[in-house]
Amino acid sequence: MAGTTGLNFGPSFDTRSQKITKAMHLHHLSHRTFLQAKSAVGICSKRFKSTEPVTVYEHILTSEPVHMAQSLFELGQSLTGFHWAGSIAVTTFALRFVLTFPLSVYAQNIRGKVEGFQPEIVARSRYIFSQRFRHRMKEEKWSEKRAQRVFLGLVRLQAKEIYVRENCHPAKGSVLLLVQLPLWITMSLALRNMSGAFSGRFFTDPEYLVSEFATDGALWFHNLMIPDPYLVLPVLVGVLNLINIEMHALHKGRVSGFQKGLNNFLRVFSVLMVPIAAYIPSSLVLYWTVSAAYSLGQNIVLKLPSVRTALNITKSKTDSATPFQDMKEVFECRYLGRKREGQDEEEELKEMLENVPEKKPQKL
Repeated sequence: MAGTTGLNFGPSFDTRSQKITKAMHLHHLSHRTFLQAKSAVGICSKRFKSTEPVTVYEHILTSEPVHMAQSLFELGQSLTGFHWAGSIAVTTFALRFVLTFPLSVYAQNIRGKVEGFQPEIVARSRYIFSQRFRHRMKEEKWSEKRAQRVFLGLVRLQAKEIYVRENCHPAKGSVLLLVQLPLWITMSLALRNMSGAFSGRFFTDPEYLVSEFATDGALWFHNLMIPDPYLVLPVLVGVLNLINIEMHALHKGRVSGFQKGLNNFLRVFSVLMVPIAAYIPSSLVLYWTVSAAYSLGQNIVLKLPSVRTALNITKSKTDSATPFQDMKEVFECRYLGRKREGQDEEEELKEMLENVPEKKPQKL
């Protein structure tokens, strides 16, 4: 053959071939468009989920109290003109002083009144015990534990009546905690929003982010949006909280089982706060540190006799001219074993049962 001849099926075949090719191309484009649209829907869906509160925690982040707390931080920054690290510290100190200091003085007054009525409570309980249960105790040969149980029941009953009469129920002293705890939570959540903490896992509204946090740190923590690189602030938080707890725990007198359990819980919580603080933005940890430092300073100041006199705080039998020396002695008794704690209280209770008064106490 002289040459190769191409196959030709005519113009009708070429037309059909072009139509098939065009249809396949259109099908490919439509399929790709569908996949792109599906992908876009998924992205939009994910984006919607990340910018809308869903859980209870996320709804709390957008609540009005948290927004008000952020406004307070912003107001403090505008009034002081400091960088954000300094303004957070100043705002924290100012809020604690304005809100919690008067309540601390009020709680100290309630405690002083409660302790001041203890002699009357004991006297009334001893008199009632002698009138109602003394002969019965001897006839039925009560055990010492049973007699103590009955006597302590009378003490609780008389205490309740006197607290109502004098309007000084110990529960009123807890008003400080009812204000301080919500304040701590709302201010922490406000700083969480401002620094964008956990933005990859939880809802974060970009409207509340403060970009200046990235450069307005201080000392060794220059970026308030990231954790403290040297872990100084987390350790300070734990140490300051533990000192505060021990200052409350180191007081003379009988310690109830509830108080012991509460102190142990707070100790564990303070230790656990250290690793938590190591993974959150330093703006939050700075707030926690300043708040704990203020609490420690306030506790020290309110133990000074001159300050208590100046503030006209009700005196109690546990007040001392040397409060810090007393704390040292209690520490040695409680933790160094120099004295068996609880022995004096048991002997005092036994003496109350043995030497009941025959004379009716006043106000009974």
